[in-house]
Amino acid sequence: DMFARMDLIVCGDDACLKNGKPAPDIYLLAAERMGYQPKNCLVFEDAFNGVLSGNRAGMTVIACPDPRLDTLPFQQLTPHIIRTLNDFQVS
Repeated sequence: DMFARMDLIVCGDDACLKNGKPAPDIYLLAAERMGYQPKNCLVFEDAFNGVLSGNRAGMTVIACPDPRLDTLPFQQLTPHIIRTLNDFQVS
C-alpha cells in the first residue's frame, strides 16, 4: 500500500489550512511538519491545480496527469511529466 510508506499525510480538510489548491498552503504545511525546506521537497501530482500549488510552494513537481488529458498545460508548469508513477527514476 502506497500510503503505508508515507511518514506524513496532510489532507485538504486539515484545520491548519486556510486555502485549498492552487494555493501552496497544503504543501508548505507538509514541509513544515516534516522539517524540510520547500526547495528540498518533491511533489507528485495528477491535477493541474496540484502542479500549480506545488510550484507556488517552491517545490520540484513531477506531473503524472490522466493520459486522457492534454499535457500542454502541465508542460508550461513543469518539465517533469511521467505517464505512471512506475516511470519515475531517481537519478
